[in-house]
Amino acid sequence: MLKIKIADIKQGSSALETTVKPSDIGLASEQEFKDPIDLLVSINRISNTITTDIQIQTRIDLVCDRCTEPFQTDFYHDVRFIYTRDIDMAQAEEDLVFVLDKHQNEIDLTEPLRQTMLLEIPFKRICQPECSGLCARCGVNLNKTRCDCKDEEIDPRWEKLRELLNND
Repeated sequence: MLKIKIADIKQGSSALETTVKPSDIGLASEQEFKDPIDLLVSINRISNTITTDIQIQTRIDLVCDRCTEPFQTDFYHDVRFIYTRDIDMAQAEEDLVFVLDKHQNEIDLTEPLRQTMLLEIPFKRICQPECSGLCARCGVNLNKTRCDCKDEEIDPRWEKLRELLNND
């Protein structure tokens, strides 16, 4: 869990740099997150409002959508969470604003950070831009080897055009 005591946060700006394990922020069961996660947290406190700007950096394990090979890639993301006792501000702002209860003595970054990281996993996972993928006929990984499959099946709607081109 990643918690910061409100009493320890001074008025003005401060910073916290830490490295956490995926299990510390609830990502132990996620197959993408195995490496330590580096966090640089910039904290700005003005009266009853605490703004946290967090830079997230780690490596994630993915499986390529084209060739189905596992690969690792760098994961970078910046996010801002705002914690406030001002209910009007929380209602006027976006989703990443959290209301602090008057008896609350710490802010817990764990769940918002976990959700942010899960949402930022790339939807399209490609190991390299030049990935050739798998052969549609035999299934061989075209990045590693060439196959001898012939692509002779022609859509019947194009057959007349082929005949015209072959008559020249």
